[in-house]
Amino acid sequence: MTNDFIITNELLSLLASPVSLITSAFARKQLQEKFVLSGQFLAFSCAAMAAIAILIFGEAPPVMPEHLLSLRIDGTTSCLLAVTMFISTIVITFSDRYLAGDATRTSFMRRVSMLSSAASLLIASDNLILASFCWAALSLALSETIRLYPSNAKAANIVLKHHLASDVLLFVAVALCISHTGVVRFSDLPGTIRMLNIPLLESSWTMGLLVTALLIASFGIKSALFPFHRWLFATLEAPTPLSGLLHAGVVNVSAIMAWRFMPLMQEYSAVLLIWGIWSGISAIIGTLSMAAQPDVKRKLAYSTVGQMGFMSLQCATGAVSAALFHLVAHGLFKCHLFLQSGSAVSEGLVKRKYNYPGSAPGVGQSIMILAFIALLTVAVSYLTVEPDSSTWTIMSTLVAGAAAVSFVPALNRIEPTVLMAFTLGIAALAIPSVVAALKLEEFVHADQQINAWLVPAFLLTFATIAVFQALARKSEFAEAAYVHSLNGFYVDEAAALFDNRRAGEKR
Repeated sequence: MTNDFIITNELLSLLASPVSLITSAFARKQLQEKFVLSGQFLAFSCAAMAAIAILIFGEAPPVMPEHLLSLRIDGTTSCLLAVTMFISTIVITFSDRYLAGDATRTSFMRRVSMLSSAASLLIASDNLILASFCWAALSLALSETIRLYPSNAKAANIVLKHHLASDVLLFVAVALCISHTGVVRFSDLPGTIRMLNIPLLESSWTMGLLVTALLIASFGIKSALFPFHRWLFATLEAPTPLSGLLHAGVVNVSAIMAWRFMPLMQEYSAVLLIWGIWSGISAIIGTLSMAAQPDVKRKLAYSTVGQMGFMSLQCATGAVSAALFHLVAHGLFKCHLFLQSGSAVSEGLVKRKYNYPGSAPGVGQSIMILAFIALLTVAVSYLTVEPDSSTWTIMSTLVAGAAAVSFVPALNRIEPTVLMAFTLGIAALAIPSVVAALKLEEFVHADQQINAWLVPAFLLTFATIAVFQALARKSEFAEAAYVHSLNGFYVDEAAALFDNRRAGEKR
């Protein structure tokens, strides 16, 4: 009975939004927004009830019978669907007020609902073909949403080019996987890995290695890892609610696909090592660039580049449950930051008007040193204690909490005793997050220790850079690093130069 209730609510959550979109097309113009909102609220309500039922009764129903729309309804899927629907509902409701009087309001809300529906079906799908089409549908819906405004045509083309490259790489990988294994469901992948261990042209490469490399390249582009993050900044041309949904539920879908493909990918640790190094470098570059940006939305976008680098690093080291928790926490946090970014600008203007005091000298440097000691302690503990899945989750929660705390400017203007009390308060608030993360981890059961040294190595690297930056902030090297970070390490300039050369050759 419980399983039937969960399955029914999950199906309703997946169908409510698409049905409301179709119905709104035949409704009067005055009712179209209400249909979209009602469908989204119904979808969220059903997803929330299914997730609550699984959390209470602990019964995860089996995957549905094999067919094109085979779904994977379990604890992880239910939690992710509930969070996705919640964020989508908030964004669409916000859009209804934010775009009041805008001629494109109805079209914008419908396209955002399409993005939500595609992401939700991708989360629940157990079929490789269906998941691939949902992956491509996200690309198309995103570019079309940006293209609603004629002035954004160039930005929409940049987004579409990057996402098409990601889609093609994924389609090729899925086609090779299906053609050599005959399997079309993610749940059947673990028993077919040996079929992909076929040498290619008498070389050391195997079909499985090629498929894994293609998947990683596709995930890297979709996750906006450096230097493919240019498309993420092109989306800033669209209204802010799109950024709230994009940074909260689209850019991080690579973790979902990595979770599904992990039985295959974990067999090729060398390729995952490359992905991990790439992700760690992207996390460092994204964070450095974020710190130098004066613009609120660009700062948030570079923050996403850094966060997606860390999430991908978790995937590359086999910590899938930690990556999925990071996906949820980052989605909620970043959606809130984007939707209140307008208020942040107003707050900054008020502070400037009344000469709000800046950071006290020396305190920020002390915080950097304390943060370095804390991260060093965590890294040493991780290296000396045998790591398990709980260690991954707790460590990721601590890092996420530290990142959240670093956004509070008041930390640079308070006394150490008050700072300690504030830190204890944050630790108390973090306990529910740890409990939720461990609960999610029970549902996933997919963690593998792969190149486990990468996470503490990059944490130490990041902490060392932060401390060096604080200690040498007035040096010529720091000033040069600031200029490079401010310009995003010149990816936009290099891309513009390449486009101009191509345009000259066509002439």
